[in-house]
Amino acid sequence: MIGTTSLNDKQKGLVYALSQRTLVFLAASFLPSVFFVIQGLKDMATCLADLNYLISVKEKHHVSKKDQPSATAKSLRFAVSPKDPENIQIQVQRVEHFVSQHEVNFSGKNDEIKFIHTVSDRSEIANWVIKIALWLYSVRKRDHLQHGLLGMADFLSIEKLNARLG
Repeated sequence: MIGTTSLNDKQKGLVYALSQRTLVFLAASFLPSVFFVIQGLKDMATCLADLNYLISVKEKHHVSKKDQPSATAKSLRFAVSPKDPENIQIQVQRVEHFVSQHEVNFSGKNDEIKFIHTVSDRSEIANWVIKIALWLYSVRKRDHLQHGLLGMADFLSIEKLNARLG
């Protein structure tokens, strides 16, 4: 399980090679809510593309967070600007006694649209890591899938299907 998208080309090659031998789960975040924010941002950016909105990305994390900007912030930036993500600056803030918050703003001449995702307890991330790990184990056992590169879309599709089937 890999919870980042901050991989260089060599590392991406290694992940792909590994996925030819075993199951690999790769996601910007282990939280499904982040996946849905990214999907919403892609749609919003497409809809507003020709309307002259300025886009900004901000992140706030605990002081122990090593990467600046975070992989999640980079993924949000890529979601709104896939052709030229470096064109959008990411404001980074590290504070005591805080978990994480990511904010994407679409600022128009007379209005502003904000996507804000806040995590207030790190145990939420740990809970989803466990759920995804158990899902990967079940995919290997139940579906006899021994290798491949899976992501949050795969996990959520299977979870939705399983919920419907009871």
